[in-house]
Amino acid sequence: MTSEETTSWIFLAIAMGSQESPINFSQISQIADGINHAVPTHNELQSSISWLKNKGLILQLGKKFSISKLGEEIFKKSEKEKNIFDIWKNLENEFIKMY
Repeated sequence: MTSEETTSWIFLAIAMGSQESPINFSQISQIADGINHAVPTHNELQSSISWLKNKGLILQLGKKFSISKLGEEIFKKSEKEKNIFDIWKNLENEFIKMY
């Protein structure tokens, strides 16, 4: 996968999982596995989370993560599609512009 595809996958997992409250690495990994039927590697998680934090798209609260206001805006824009893979692709396209 490309960096943008991996990062958008991890972002989607965080966005979906943190709607009620922030989530930890294990929860992010489980949700990502549910989306893509693959468990993200430690490196994929670390690099994606680092990039997302640096761009202001997610917030870190101790050892847990949630999306920021900016992240929520991008997620809502991408959510216009109903299919999860289309949402993921929309996020990937947004992130390509940001890399």
